[in-house]
Amino acid sequence: MADIKNNTQHEFLLSEYEQMFTEKRHTDGRFMYLVSLYFTIITISVSVFAAVYKPEGEQDKSTVFIFACVFMLVALFGMIIFSAMCFNRVNNVRAIRQINHIRKQYLDSFPDEHRPFIRNYIMIIDANRPRYHMLDSTHLVFIYSIAIFSSISMGVSFYLYPLLQVLTGNLTDTMPAIAIILSFLIQYLLLRWKLIKKDNEQGIGS
Repeated sequence: MADIKNNTQHEFLLSEYEQMFTEKRHTDGRFMYLVSLYFTIITISVSVFAAVYKPEGEQDKSTVFIFACVFMLVALFGMIIFSAMCFNRVNNVRAIRQINHIRKQYLDSFPDEHRPFIRNYIMIIDANRPRYHMLDSTHLVFIYSIAIFSSISMGVSFYLYPLLQVLTGNLTDTMPAIAIILSFLIQYLLLRWKLIKKDNEQGIGS
């Protein structure tokens, strides 16, 4: 007589496994879409700026102001993209961990003689891996890249048209650098709250 209970469990795990792989592919695709979208915007903005902008003294002030606003919008949009990428990273890791958990459920039942094969040729089966924050992950490379480019865009905006004109002297001159640092710090704190904190709560170092 067929073991209906085990067969049902097998079908459930197989269905869950397939759904998690679908989710992983979906989050990977969405991640790369966000990356390509932002870098396309950056490329277009810089290209138009390089073609239109003239040396100081020859440039119409209204044009400078428009470009300052454009780079400010690029920076703010980059921060939104950055946030979306962090949330997407969480969903991606959750899907991979579920896959690893299901894989472990199967592989734990294998006979001992198969252990060397599993250890050498099977992908990681730790349900607590991968970490949310992994510096050697392509996801994190792109996340930090977006943070850097959006911060630079913020600095460029302040450089082109100082928005806080009440400030004078050296403090005004340092506004672009301050804007870049604050923008990156805000994004890093968001990343730390969303990714690094999760690893620390689980006792997984970054």
